[in-house]
Amino acid sequence: MKNQNKDENPKYGWYVGNIILVIGILGGIGLILFILGFFLSSPINIILWIVGMTLSLVFLWPAVGLTMMNLWVPYIKVEYSFLKECSTPKILDCGCGTGRHAIQMAKQLPEGGFLTGIDIYDSVAISGSSLQRVQKNAELEGVADITEFRVGSITDIPFDEQTFDIVSVGSVMHEVHDDADKAKAYSEIYRVLKDDGLLYFGEWNRRSLKLILFTGIFALVFKSKKYWEIQLKIHGFNVTKTENMVGFIDYFCKKL
Repeated sequence: MKNQNKDENPKYGWYVGNIILVIGILGGIGLILFILGFFLSSPINIILWIVGMTLSLVFLWPAVGLTMMNLWVPYIKVEYSFLKECSTPKILDCGCGTGRHAIQMAKQLPEGGFLTGIDIYDSVAISGSSLQRVQKNAELEGVADITEFRVGSITDIPFDEQTFDIVSVGSVMHEVHDDADKAKAYSEIYRVLKDDGLLYFGEWNRRSLKLILFTGIFALVFKSKKYWEIQLKIHGFNVTKTENMVGFIDYFCKKL
């Protein structure tokens, strides 16, 4: 399926674009202070070097890394081979954002398949994220007739029990900070997934060198591979297979 309007391109936005701007400014201030230290005498120069180096490492490093990641992401093409295992899959993508991955998935659906995306559309997580934006992107990419997008939270999924053959949750759960909300999210995923369905769950591994290169100290926001495997099992899912895409781990899960 091709873009149906050649005069307009889809707009997928940047991951944490506003945060990159803020930490980039702080990191830039640190770099200026560090350079300024070379023109002043002791002990002021030592203080400026220490403060400047600290700000640069904490803020400028991830600002540059996250910028590089956002420039790299549009060139990533994922093959969702598991879609072929179901003849006419009904898919739910939780946290669809502007539709970057949901639309890629929709393009690979077998005939008769249908994808639904839900999100709270937080423009801090993805710049420009909105229901109107993802719907427009689907139209421009030629998949509007096999997709539907709604406002909805992973902690309160607006569908009946056992509605979906596949539930996709990619890089979402780390943004659910409260333990009670996490438990509710897992419960909701379990509820709407068919008994023989597939949970396609993805998260960064905090021990990944690539994640550290991209985010610096902010890699601590993420959890380890072992953590997610334990959490999935606690909440009723058996991890049948994992795939490592340079630090981003995909977990293929079935209900226990």
